[in-house]
Amino acid sequence: MSKLKVTFDSNTWQQVASPVDYVGKPFHAEFVTIRKALDDGRLEAYLSETIFTLEAIEKTDRKAFFGTSKLRSSSTEEVVGDTVKINLTLARDTAGDPRNTGLLKKYFKDASAAGFKILRFPRNAGVSNADVEEFTVRLSGDALAAYHDKLFKVGRRVEDLKAGVFHAKQIAEAHSPGSGLTGLGAAPDSENKKIAKAVAEWADGDSVASHIAIGGDYFCTLDQAKGAGAKSVMSAANLAVLSAEFGLKTITPAALALLLSAPSPSTSVGVGS
Repeated sequence: MSKLKVTFDSNTWQQVASPVDYVGKPFHAEFVTIRKALDDGRLEAYLSETIFTLEAIEKTDRKAFFGTSKLRSSSTEEVVGDTVKINLTLARDTAGDPRNTGLLKKYFKDASAAGFKILRFPRNAGVSNADVEEFTVRLSGDALAAYHDKLFKVGRRVEDLKAGVFHAKQIAEAHSPGSGLTGLGAAPDSENKKIAKAVAEWADGDSVASHIAIGGDYFCTLDQAKGAGAKSVMSAANLAVLSAEFGLKTITPAALALLLSAPSPSTSVGVGS
């Protein structure tokens, strides 16, 4: 069997990174099988950076985060023939951010030691986490250009479906026109729950887009569209669109473990898409 490229959702990665902490919990045996495949080099494991940025912000703090975080800028220069290209990057300053402590950091340490790599979806004035930078997938030249082209193509399609970052943009624009996603901080406190859900959906959309852009084989999740509303990227209808147009395949931990245990690539297992 060739090496599988699998992106793990926020509800599956910790169990693979630290299976010993989940003894007696659902699917523990399956997660042990998946971790063994990772350790044996039969699996390439990926995580979306949003797990350590957007999703790591406490739900009750998400509106305030966008209202109080400062932006930091950095620039690089590249000489191309007789032209000097200046690339400017804006990101939120997360120095001393409480998201970088506690259990999340512990499980990330286990994941990085196991070989998990981080996928990024760069957005102007987006959220970053310096703690995971070292483990970000490194691409350059044509490979980087191809990744970004696919990433933004999928990202736009997700927004066309009124999913992913679409909802966060709508809220931000309603309360601070023209300010982009930083406008979330201008919303009233009565919008806290709505913003928390919108940021979670933003994270889901960017995770799926980065998985598709890197050429992943399976997106491993326990969601499988169950309970996902029509406005979610993880809804059955939206997953069907992304499957048809970009080949997205979602898979449960149980199905992934069965696939990894199969004697040949031809073995059939149940995969949701």
